[in-house]
Amino acid sequence: MSNLPLPNKQFNALQQAAYQLASCTDQIFQQIEQQQTLTSIIDKIRSSLDLDTILNTTATEIRQLLNADRVGVFRFTPGSGWDEGEFVAEDVAAEYPSALAAKVYDHCFGSQFADRYIQGRVQAVADIYDAQLSDCHIKILEQFQIRANLIVPVLKGEDLWGLLCIHQCSNPRRWQLSEIEFIKKIAAYFAVALQQAEHLEQIKYQATLLAQTQAQEKALMRQKALVKITNRIRQSLDWEAICQTATEEVHQLLEADRVTIYRFNPDWSGEFIFESVSLGWQPLVAFIPNVADTHLMETKGGRYARNETFAVSDIYQAGHSDCHIALLEEFQAKAYAIAPIFQDDRLWGLLAAFQNSAPRNWQADEIELLAQIGEQLGIALQQAKEQKRAIERQQSLVKIVSKIRHSLDLADICQTATDEVRQLLEVDRVTIYRFNPDWSGNFLFESLAGGWKPL
Repeated sequence: MSNLPLPNKQFNALQQAAYQLASCTDQIFQQIEQQQTLTSIIDKIRSSLDLDTILNTTATEIRQLLNADRVGVFRFTPGSGWDEGEFVAEDVAAEYPSALAAKVYDHCFGSQFADRYIQGRVQAVADIYDAQLSDCHIKILEQFQIRANLIVPVLKGEDLWGLLCIHQCSNPRRWQLSEIEFIKKIAAYFAVALQQAEHLEQIKYQATLLAQTQAQEKALMRQKALVKITNRIRQSLDWEAICQTATEEVHQLLEADRVTIYRFNPDWSGEFIFESVSLGWQPLVAFIPNVADTHLMETKGGRYARNETFAVSDIYQAGHSDCHIALLEEFQAKAYAIAPIFQDDRLWGLLAAFQNSAPRNWQADEIELLAQIGEQLGIALQQAKEQKRAIERQQSLVKIVSKIRHSLDLADICQTATDEVRQLLEVDRVTIYRFNPDWSGNFLFESLAGGWKPL
């Protein structure tokens, strides 16, 4: 083969072909990188529901790919007529200021440029000082040290939501057609992300409304149950019927596995006297005749004597002692909520809701319902006590009247009266005092409790 040099014409043609091949190779590699970045962004949009994450990671990838000084996502303030807004995502080189902290006001944009961007306008400025921009526009760009920029609209449906901005701060830059087309594709996928975010917000809003509606319905049901129990207390003096109604209503409303009424004994042990329990769980009434909770016995009711409620979502995570856990396991309970029941100023018992199937996070309104029902049961207790006293008074009165009618012995009548009245009123002494003509007098009869000196 000959080693003679090529003629100049052939050499130049070969050199030009090499340059073209290198240029085509660069373009191919650039297109591959752009496609890889575009694929990555599309994957993020599909896999992420966090719009902020999508915008920020995309800005980072674009800046790295285009070797720009700043990439920012600008959002117009809703209702501003496109005259103001702020950067909501950004990736910027360390030597240049962040644009995130600044509000941007451009009172010319809305009237002069917004419609053009809605129609798809793209602005590619190689040098802001050689693009016939207005002085106010240049002043805004100088605020962020911008020398060249590429601006592509970001649409949300048919509305101009914002702008995707590529900034070159170090020097002018002539934007390539492939770069412009690449950024336009990114902006189009941003529109998809915005629609996706809006759809997610709608779902969240609807879920919130549904939750609020359900909460309102539950609150209404609880209020109705409270009214029902209150009316039962007002209309009935049947203590057992009131308690059974209360446990059944609370059981149904709270969807608990068990609701009980627990009564303290004089030594602060106690027993379950009423309950409403779901199928599949062992009843506590009669099956556990006496409960000896050492803590309640030692503290005479503990926190409940101070009129406090208490709720535990998981008995194994509440710091209970082993003996306390063993007692709760005997009740088949995994979670519980308790409210006190008072008779006058004394702790009488407890209204308790148990979840046996699993732990449960008790809501504040559920605990409040227990407290309200507990208060109503206390009222019912007081009414039952007053009813019992009224019956006893009536019986005593009948007994005294009967004694008067069937006896001619005044002393016997008076003694019977004092005895009956003392027992009825639960006092230490009842007397009959007779006046003399001078209004002095003396005690004729008395009924006296043990330990007191007769008059």
